[in-house]
Amino acid sequence: MTVTQVDKMFSFDPIPLTPLDYALHPHPISMVLFFRVEDVDTGLLNLVEASESLLQFLPLLAGQIAILPGPDQKVNRRYIVPLSEASTIESWVEVRHQSLNISDFDLNHVALQHLVAPWNPANEATVTQITITALSDGIALCLTFNHGVFDASGGCVVLETLAGICQGLPPPTSFEQEVMLRNKITDIKAPPKPSQGLENQFIKFATVVKPELKSVPRLKTQRLTLSAPRVNELVKVCNSSCAEWETIRNYRLKKPCLFVSTNDVCTAALALCVARAKNLGSKSGCPSQEIHFGMAVGIRSQLALILDEDVPFMGNAIVAVPIRSQLPPIPESIDAIHKCNGVELADVYYTSYIASLVREQVVGVDEHRVLSTLGYLQETLDGEEAYLAGWGNPFSSLRKLSLYNLDFGASLGSIVDFHLYPGDTEGAVYTLPKRVPEAGQKKADVPLELLITLNEVDMDFLHSRPLFQWLLGKSSHYNASS
Repeated sequence: MTVTQVDKMFSFDPIPLTPLDYALHPHPISMVLFFRVEDVDTGLLNLVEASESLLQFLPLLAGQIAILPGPDQKVNRRYIVPLSEASTIESWVEVRHQSLNISDFDLNHVALQHLVAPWNPANEATVTQITITALSDGIALCLTFNHGVFDASGGCVVLETLAGICQGLPPPTSFEQEVMLRNKITDIKAPPKPSQGLENQFIKFATVVKPELKSVPRLKTQRLTLSAPRVNELVKVCNSSCAEWETIRNYRLKKPCLFVSTNDVCTAALALCVARAKNLGSKSGCPSQEIHFGMAVGIRSQLALILDEDVPFMGNAIVAVPIRSQLPPIPESIDAIHKCNGVELADVYYTSYIASLVREQVVGVDEHRVLSTLGYLQETLDGEEAYLAGWGNPFSSLRKLSLYNLDFGASLGSIVDFHLYPGDTEGAVYTLPKRVPEAGQKKADVPLELLITLNEVDMDFLHSRPLFQWLLGKSSHYNASS
């Protein structure tokens, strides 16, 4: 069978979710992959056989969420109960046929929904379900999973395992451990009582207008690699100037200096570059000195530290953190010795400024309050649907898709491009997990990989930014016109 590539990928998430949101309204997530193939029947057979092997390896994927008594018989806990029936594969994998082409699904919300297995209250306890649809010129593979069991990173683990089976590889042990961990669900120990007035911070779901699915503008997604030595140099300069510049910025507030991490600096530099690009592109009519973006912060390890029992199932516990600030004027008293070779002092200063905001938000996350909120939702709302009032624009763990190593091999192609659905018109930047260092390579020198999605105009202006070119390692100095 001759195959080109995975044509596109859609992720259905009509209501933005964080783990806090899921405690309020359970919601399934679906991932749809489109494969362009010449021999549809052979490709269909390969996917069905691989799915059968995957289910034999991880029967919990076709299981049901059950409430069972805990070890002490006093507190009920949630578990995944695998189905032992021989016909499980028939109910878990549904095969369909449609006389449509892959291109017919572009921005066709109704057609896309028909690729997703119906999810109703009768099967809310289902962990995952796979739907494989044969099309005229390819195949659509849809994985639908319960967001209460694992997040989109867990969904990618399942797809990665399926991809390995399609290539004839045995499922790696690490995948097994990861998925089994995500499928081991236990209740959280009762957290401290929430502070007074917490109930006033929630609003009923019925009073919220759900966002409508809108057409996605022409977006461009690129995978890029940042120069590790240059990023490390920028981090070093930001931290070496931290004490002096923070004193200048906060001399009245007397705020302590917080040293920034590599992630802080990368986030800040990319946010600055994207903001500058939009001022020249999609927002050229109203350019702004404001930096405004959201960030997903993982706090699972911090939550584990404050629990006095075994780590409960938390998925990738994500807290939405907003960053919003006007870029201040550069002080005349700034010391020019704190510069980065090849980067304008203004860009170094603003990167340091934004990175300090990021660090303040990250260290300011109140893990105890997160647990308290979860406990309040479980005990008080009793399944009622509600939103966190004033939560702003929540970021889902779905925004952290690790697609860089999702490869289905020669039989089914490999992903080189994907689209988010319904799509973020403002664009998005995903920092991919660092690869394992190669022989003789230091961990700090492993390149940083990114997936950036912007509309085409903003993407072009992003690549014209000297700071962005410098981060990519493509230029060593600024030209006069910049």
